[in-house]
Amino acid sequence: MTPRPAFVALAAVGRLLADARPLGKLRTSNTQLSAYLFRASPDGAACEVMVAWTASQRASLELPVIPSEVYDLLGREISQTNATVTVATAPVFVILPENTASELSLQLPPQAAAVREAKPCPVVLQALWPKERVALQRSAYRIVSHRRETVPIYAYNFGTNRVAGGFRITAPQGWNVTFPEQLVIDPGARIRLELTIDDIGRVVREAVSQLRIQGDFQEAGESILALRIQPDITPASPRMIIKRSGDRVTLTWTTSVAGFVLESSTDLHDARWSTVPDSPQKSGPTTYSVTQLLGNTAFYRLRLN
Repeated sequence: MTPRPAFVALAAVGRLLADARPLGKLRTSNTQLSAYLFRASPDGAACEVMVAWTASQRASLELPVIPSEVYDLLGREISQTNATVTVATAPVFVILPENTASELSLQLPPQAAAVREAKPCPVVLQALWPKERVALQRSAYRIVSHRRETVPIYAYNFGTNRVAGGFRITAPQGWNVTFPEQLVIDPGARIRLELTIDDIGRVVREAVSQLRIQGDFQEAGESILALRIQPDITPASPRMIIKRSGDRVTLTWTTSVAGFVLESSTDLHDARWSTVPDSPQKSGPTTYSVTQLLGNTAFYRLRLN
């Protein structure tokens, strides 16, 4: 068996960026090209290493000096005899002499945050949501906005002493949120708590909102759990009333629930739904459609568009 490429690539990063410290991002007019410079010690030798790649097409990376060595993403050496390195979508590692950074136009990395003088709290809070309720692209959790949602929150005590304290909840304005006010937890224990978010459909103002649970455990410190919540504002299905008069059918549903399309079918076993051609009409709080009945049987439904 041969090693998987991902493991080989990870090994190349560990070797070629050993002890790496960022020096900056290369300023370039080519918007497709990305290049970052590090001070590192590949194979134990101090030098500077540039990692470069493109978003799509190949590009030429002009350097002030000829690289000592160039490696592909799997750590294989690439022959290089001049100061122009060809870069493609797969990253390359360019080994440069020390102090090359002084000859490059770099966007410096941000300053490191100041170290806070504090000790970690032994109490850790964790939300356990089903995988299908995770909106990964938004780093958020999905809930249904028009019903009560119960979210399991687990508290762990990784310390050696019993800990007691209280919780404070910070939620968007208008949200009805409940959570236990107090917690007493033994060392090594795990306790399930429940966070309840109750019918927030009428007060949802943003696509993603933040909810914060802060536990104050006195001398043991504070434990904070911040959750990004994405309410699913899909409306509840409207109730439809059907009345028949001869070969005419009148269908009525509430206007307050918008976005639904009226469809019909003649057979539920081999249902082929089609949009009812007659345009719905609005009358006060209701929407209605009058259509002609073709045949002895017809089925109707409202589909969210």
